Order: sequence, then structure tokens, then C-alpha cells
Amino acid sequence: PSEEDFSKYQYVVISKVTIPPVEGFSFKVDSVDYKENHLSVYYTFTEPKEDAGYNIKDGFMLQLPRTPIDSVTVYENMKVVAEKK
Repeated sequence: PSEEDFSKYQYVVISKVTIPPVEGFSFKVDSVDYKENHLSVYYTFTEPKEDAGYNIKDGFMLQLPRTPIDSVTVYENMKVVAEKK
């Protein structure tokens, strides 16, 4: 993102340590909900089928309009994996 982007948007990074996929992506964002200053992020994680023999920090970044966020809940495969209040 450019410096100007930071005046218009805020960014949320979701990541985890995993083995890298041989092809394609391990993460798919299913939905992002915002209600009463609470952000909920739902994504599907697919474990790579082949072990690359090493780990990386992989994930995704969301670009959101600048709006107040008091708390965040992150759901991986419909299970809560992180909460920030």
C-alpha cells in the first residue's frame, strides 16, 4: 500500500506458520462482517498435501475502509482461532 492509502484504509493481516503449498493457495476468505465496531473474519484453510520440508509464515491481508474497530474475531474453518478486544 502507498502512504496515501493509509489515510483512506486500514489493514488487517491474518497469518499462521504452515508448510507452503506446492501450487495454489492455502487460504480462502469466506466473508468479512462488521457490526457495532466488531470485525469478524471467516476463512477456510486447506492444509497443503505435500510437505515442503520447511515452514513459512503465510496468510492474507484485508484492506478495509477507515472505521472504528474495537474488537476482532477470526474464524478458521468455522472455529474461533483468534480474538482481540
